[in-house]
Amino acid sequence: MLTAASTKVGSGPMTSMEFSMAGKTATALKKVRELTEEEILKAPEKDYMNEAQLAFFRQRLVELRDQDRVVVLLDLLGRSVPAQLTAAALEAA
Repeated sequence: MLTAASTKVGSGPMTSMEFSMAGKTATALKKVRELTEEEILKAPEKDYMNEAQLAFFRQRLVELRDQDRVVVLLDLLGRSVPAQLTAAALEAA
């Protein structure tokens, strides 16, 4: 999610115009239809890295980052970590 702190332009605080634009960008990202992995693999070459695919990979990177954080946390706590963690397993934990 975009916030005033995460979308600063330059060295000073965001202007109201910059903040408004950041909100519009966040809203625009939410309107893109979510694709499945199957749809990505079956997509024609002309759709390569279109908005929907970019949103898919952006979300996938967030999920992978979050999984890595859980693995590190579990490791620090001294728990055994399964070789493969799925997003569903992480949500249930």
